[in-house]
Amino acid sequence: MLHQHDQRREDVESAPAAVAAPPPPALAGDAWSRRLTVRGPLTPTAFALAWLLVLVAYGFQGIVPAFNADDVMQMQNPHDVHAILAQGRWGYAWLFGVVQDSAYLPLLSTAVGALLLCCTAAIAAAVLGFELTVSRFAFVVVASVSAYYGELFSYDSTRVAVPLGNLAAVLGLAWAVRGRRVTGTVVMALAPAFYPAASELAATVLVAYALRRCARRDAP
Repeated sequence: MLHQHDQRREDVESAPAAVAAPPPPALAGDAWSRRLTVRGPLTPTAFALAWLLVLVAYGFQGIVPAFNADDVMQMQNPHDVHAILAQGRWGYAWLFGVVQDSAYLPLLSTAVGALLLCCTAAIAAAVLGFELTVSRFAFVVVASVSAYYGELFSYDSTRVAVPLGNLAAVLGLAWAVRGRRVTGTVVMALAPAFYPAASELAATVLVAYALRRCARRDAP
């Protein structure tokens, strides 16, 4: 009896240990689900993709000239920026008359303008509290492509001035709501010098920011 018990014990000890089964391979859907739930700012690759999409949306403006009335007048007297200065847009006059030397840089100015729009939208997404990276990416693309911007990009001299004014307005707002009120106010004050309507963009983002804070405060 003892001999049989010892024999069974020896058989159990000599049996090969069971090998753990490998984990099942991750499904493609699970991988995409993890990507869609990543939190944080846009990665450089995602931001570059958003910029490329915006550039494609406005790229035709840099290839096919629209010959708007303002562009034709500036072609006839390219260094005359007094009309722009009379409107109080000294930043616009400085950018186009001094930095660009009243020269048209169709593709370059379109690329720079699209980049500034994407930067502005990315800052606005951070101010509004978008947490998911995919949400920020969608916001940057949707906020940077519109018929209104398409009209502004048809003017050669405003392709950089308008996005730069928007960037100054939203960047100043972002600094103001995060405690740097003096710096933010100064930067926001520069925005109308490039394009007066930039202040309206900052006001819109501010209203959305306030509504979101109220909604969070009232949430259970």
